[in-house]
Order: sequence, then structure tokens, then C-alpha cells
Amino acid sequence: GVPEDMVKAGEAYEKACQKGNSAACFNLGRLTEQGLGRPSDASAAFALYEKACKKGNSTACASADRLGGQ
Repeated sequence: GVPEDMVKAGEAYEKACQKGNSAACFNLGRLTEQGLGRPSDASAAFALYEKACKKGNSTACASADRLGGQ
């Protein structure tokens, strides 16, 4: 199964992302893209990267560009 800590990490990132934390949105995007602690979903990951990018996270911008080009 999936390590419990990945599920908990995803839940924590989700709460922080909803409060506008760009790093949390980016990290949640990575978990979502890679299917860690949740189903893999490239379109959901892209949306999370975009959200973080709009808040000035350049790493998230690069990830959004990479996924958007698929």
C-alpha cells in the first residue's frame, strides 16, 4: 500500500495550498503528478502548478510548462 505519511503529507499540503501557500500547492502538485498518496492525475497536478506559479513559484511555473506541453 501507500505509506501513510504520503497521505498525511498530501492532506497537509492541500490545507496549506487552500490558504494560498505556493510551496504547498507545488508539493501537492508533485504528489498528484507522481501518484504518491493519491491517484496520479496530470491535469490536477497542472492546475496545482499553475496556482503556485501565479503566486510567484518559478519551480511550479517550470513544472506547469512541462506538463502543459504534453
